[in-house]
Amino acid sequence: MSKMPSIEQFRHIVKTVKMQSDFAGFDENEKPIYIRKNKYPIVKAIGTVKIHGTNASIGYKPRKGMWCQSKKNVITIEKDNAGFAAFVKARQDFFETTIKYLCAAFCNEDETLILFGEFAGKGIQKGVAISEIEKSFFIFGIRITDKDGDSSWVSNKNFVKVFVNWENNNTNTYILPFIKTYEVEIDFNAPEKANNEITDLVMQVEEECPVGKYFGISGIGEGIVFKFEYNGNIYLFKAKGDKHSKTKVKKVQHIDTAIIDKCREVAGKVTPSWRLEQMYDETFDTLNGGKGDIKKTGDYIRSVIKDVLKEETDLVEEAGIAFKDLNKYVSGIAKDYLFAKLDEEAGL
Repeated sequence: MSKMPSIEQFRHIVKTVKMQSDFAGFDENEKPIYIRKNKYPIVKAIGTVKIHGTNASIGYKPRKGMWCQSKKNVITIEKDNAGFAAFVKARQDFFETTIKYLCAAFCNEDETLILFGEFAGKGIQKGVAISEIEKSFFIFGIRITDKDGDSSWVSNKNFVKVFVNWENNNTNTYILPFIKTYEVEIDFNAPEKANNEITDLVMQVEEECPVGKYFGISGIGEGIVFKFEYNGNIYLFKAKGDKHSKTKVKKVQHIDTAIIDKCREVAGKVTPSWRLEQMYDETFDTLNGGKGDIKKTGDYIRSVIKDVLKEETDLVEEAGIAFKDLNKYVSGIAKDYLFAKLDEEAGL
């Protein structure tokens, strides 16, 4: 079987995309090298309502046939999960026809196709609108695994395209993008703005679940799952509210963008080129023949921060921000300067 991978939270995705963007190859010891970019990507993420049920999927491989699975196990009618295997068995012809068509469109005989979704409805979960509907299967993605075990999601465009004329034939099976979608632009240079937009959307879903409303039931929803493509990879992340949940998972919260904008403004003021150059000369002792060294990046950044703390305390206090909040932005400017300087000295 091919297990459903964990869906990250937004802050984890921001870190991952920035690291991928910063990746510059490997050193002589085959360790990855990361060089902070001055500009990160801007992507469009498409969200669908996060269904509060149990993870369920249907797998298919041409030489093996079709099977059902929960999040961690292959399931059967004799050893089922919330009745999903029995649900599929009762609609055998429909699912076999559907998944063979998908397999023909997306994979070859050596690959495995998994139709991932959420099984929800009466008796599966409590406390949300869709717990009042008849048991139904909500498809949210298609994942292909090759013979070497490498997996990838089918893109949003192809996923929607392949189902555009799809009919569920009263099988209680639905394609989430056709019920409700959300679109958010994520600027990874200032992700806090997208975070706040996502927070507002999740609050709307909590107040009135669009999927429940689709079935004529009013009640709260769980959250939203977003998907986007960048640099040949497809990323998923979730954003949840807390009305229905007792877990310790961090919920989305608004970020004060005014403070962030102020930090960026002040960081720019306290890092003039002369200060960055002076700290470069002192850190690497250039007056005595020393040269810049990427291995001492931390030393250089600390020297800039220390000098700002020493010389610009009044300016920072006047702006009404804390040094602990400012340091992140000063560090970014210092790092950018250092890498640009090293590239210049290397003739790049």
